[in-house]
Amino acid sequence: MNKVLFIQCSAELPISPSDTLRGGYAILEPAACWVAAAASKGDSLTMIREWEPLTINGDFMSDEEILETIKTFDPQAIGFSVFTAGYQRALLLAAQIKTSWPQIRIIFGGWHPSLCPNEVASKDFIDVVVVGPGEPVIKKVLSDHMPVSKKIIRVKPDAEFFGEPNRTGIPIDSLRLTQIGATATQRVASISITRGCPHRCTFCCTPQIYPKLAKRDITEVACEIKYLANNYNTLFIRDECLMADQKYLVTLCQKIRDFGVSGLAIHSFGHVSHASEGIINLMANVGWKSIHYGIESFNFKRLKAIGKDKTFWQNENAFYYTREAGIFIIASVMLCQPGDTLETFDQILRGFKDFVPDEAMVLFLQPFPGTPEHTKCKNQIISTRTENDYFLVRPFVDIGIPEQELHRQREKLLFEYYTSENYKALLKSRKQQMGLTQFKKFTAVFRERQLKRGIDIWVE
Repeated sequence: MNKVLFIQCSAELPISPSDTLRGGYAILEPAACWVAAAASKGDSLTMIREWEPLTINGDFMSDEEILETIKTFDPQAIGFSVFTAGYQRALLLAAQIKTSWPQIRIIFGGWHPSLCPNEVASKDFIDVVVVGPGEPVIKKVLSDHMPVSKKIIRVKPDAEFFGEPNRTGIPIDSLRLTQIGATATQRVASISITRGCPHRCTFCCTPQIYPKLAKRDITEVACEIKYLANNYNTLFIRDECLMADQKYLVTLCQKIRDFGVSGLAIHSFGHVSHASEGIINLMANVGWKSIHYGIESFNFKRLKAIGKDKTFWQNENAFYYTREAGIFIIASVMLCQPGDTLETFDQILRGFKDFVPDEAMVLFLQPFPGTPEHTKCKNQIISTRTENDYFLVRPFVDIGIPEQELHRQREKLLFEYYTSENYKALLKSRKQQMGLTQFKKFTAVFRERQLKRGIDIWVE
């Protein structure tokens, strides 16, 4: 019986710039699960899974543990789904595997291989590089139906190729019910419902690989969510642009309600241009607890440069509808865009105080290889940066401010926001809206992060 092992490679968010925990194999789930479903119907299947640090603070497997798993499982092929930040570590692991088990076929796919296929294919220990979705070709790759000489396989990202994982076929105890922070009762699962993005932000990898929005069958998705709700209490929907097709999202919410799913806290990304009052209220009614909006900048000129200027006037309504519906708001911005100065920090602080998100994320622009932003910023990228640094908390574009000062200003900005009267008023209204007990339960992990800043969000 054939066996295939899928490994999702990501990089861990550092605790601080000076205390960086490198690498890891995350559950950027279920990206490899789509391929697994297409590849292994009836076959023995193991997936190595952990949580992506940008999602939750999870534990990591060492290379030694992964190699031991490979030795025990004895797969005929290993598929790596690789993000840029995890690329170097994936290469090191793949080389070790090929040295120890030369008969194993090594397949690389995912964002970085899709954007930089020639570079990845130049590694002699990698047998196949898949550009685009792997579902249509994975069976052929595993069964040796692909010509050996065809090392790079390019797949057109059509909606008809969108795989549908059958999670009910995977034993629930193999999914590692992950505990995070101090909340031993929080068990988190991830799911993807749509793939691709109709927007054209210049810094984003997604539209370069999946320019069209592909959607899974709604009934299949609702069945999977109901299945997960029996074993988990928290669901993270990984989709980049779930809200883009509002008719689809409305129908999905209705299916979730009709299937009787309850007690499941749902979290997802959102786009302010799609955040209508009706959509937000419907999402809240079926269990949505937080939405992460990528604001990117409070400067209209910067937004226009990265292809997001149309969202500038939509932030206020989106935040108002989301807050009134009782859904927590996570808002992220990107520092070190071309033209940024120290004044940018003050502008971001003013923006946060105006819109008052529950959690403010101040990240750094990452001009990923293969994106228009990388081409535009190429001559300004700090020369010492490598693929390992693509984890959002290190500056890439040189704007003439020392890195140590950038991090100091970033932390100062966040401290001033979280201790502002605007934020204190938000906390007071949230406690009244949710009730103090529910508020503490929901914010336990976030509070731990804030305590490191000397801020206790539970104290008036």
